[in-house]
Amino acid sequence: MKRFMVATILIISLMFISVLFGMKQANHAMVEMSALTVGDDRGASTHDLQGKQKQLEEMKSFNLFSSIGKSISEGTQAITRTGIDMVVDKVQEKDEE
Repeated sequence: MKRFMVATILIISLMFISVLFGMKQANHAMVEMSALTVGDDRGASTHDLQGKQKQLEEMKSFNLFSSIGKSISEGTQAITRTGIDMVVDKVQEKDEE
């Protein structure tokens, strides 16, 4: 039982540290991607948004989790649509009788 508790605490600690690291990385990426930066004496200046958009399109980044989520969403929609169609067909068959 003692081994189990130690292992559980270690795993939970590792997950917590991983979440904190991920939040730090996301914050850093958001700061780099921001379209608004603070200028020196002039206050705030905006970056060239079209240039950033062109740069992102050139990178052609592929997000694995986004594509997996999109596939799951499409599959769920298809299954739900099929199930609803089957229920509607059954109800219409009973109404015709």
